Amino acid sequence: MHAMNTYRRFFLSLAVYIIVLGAPALRAADSADALTLVSGDTRKQITVAELAALPQIETEVEHHGKKHRYAGVDPAAVFSAVGVRLGKGAPMRAILSSAVRVTAADGYTVVFALADFEKSISKQNPVLAIRQDGAPLPDKTGPFQLILDQDKCGKRCVRQISTIEVIPLAPTP
Repeated sequence: MHAMNTYRRFFLSLAVYIIVLGAPALRAADSADALTLVSGDTRKQITVAELAALPQIETEVEHHGKKHRYAGVDPAAVFSAVGVRLGKGAPMRAILSSAVRVTAADGYTVVFALADFEKSISKQNPVLAIRQDGAPLPDKTGPFQLILDQDKCGKRCVRQISTIEVIPLAPTP
């Protein structure tokens, strides 16, 4: 009986230890599956499942001699989640005087003009991708990657995106 209680205490202690040490790793994994959108004081996390529920668009790009087909959403669709409007009726002055900072999990950062995402201004057809060649993005690039079909190389196609922030650079009336 004494040995059984000792085993119970041991396994109970082991379970508590695993839960306590494993919880931060689980939280980190959860946050890796969510993208943080920021505009001013507004912050919103969006998951792969939420992006998959939005209307999907596709593009094909060739980088480093390989063609891939990417699927995801128009970034304008997620910008609206933090109050940023693009398209017909959007405030052009705000679009022309704002920047978009896209940051990867490793800190790699690329800054764009918000106008790069406005269809009436830019030839770019950007895709906030969640799929490559019909499958979820590979771990080394996903779960979120910005794809720019008009770029000559992939330097601005940010992989493993953690944050997208829209930053107004000039006051708007």
